[in-house]
Amino acid sequence: MGAYDYKKIIAKESSDVYLNETLFMDIFRSIRWADGVYCPKCKSFDVYKKGFLKKSDYKGKIRKYTCKKCNNNFNDFTNTFLENSKVPISIIEFILFHMDTMSVTDMANHVGCSRNTVYRIIKNIYKAIGNKHENLVLTNNGYLSEFKVDSKNRGV
Repeated sequence: MGAYDYKKIIAKESSDVYLNETLFMDIFRSIRWADGVYCPKCKSFDVYKKGFLKKSDYKGKIRKYTCKKCNNNFNDFTNTFLENSKVPISIIEFILFHMDTMSVTDMANHVGCSRNTVYRIIKNIYKAIGNKHENLVLTNNGYLSEFKVDSKNRGV
């Protein structure tokens, strides 16, 4: 598998991608830091903001912090399933909001990345929220991970 041109994928998605990513990060931060920003190493709340990550895809979205107590540097994604992810926030956001209504293949085709990438992101999301794949329940649309069952119970 080669590298994907995520910038083209994002451009075809929407002209409001930056606004969507910024809103997603605001929501993510409000959930992640619901009790206040704290150092993942020493658990101290005595931290200060240190700007944003400079990576071009994430510029101005992922906030950096430094702990005043132990001098540890961390960011919004430290110790989460998004840490070290090279997949753009807009694609993660799309998968997160469509994983219950679309198949892995459909999502992969829509965002332009491999099924393995989409599946890995979904697996990491479930792992982060504590659910296991064997606990998944079929919904009315009949999707379970990679399979869609038609009226004759054939995998499509």
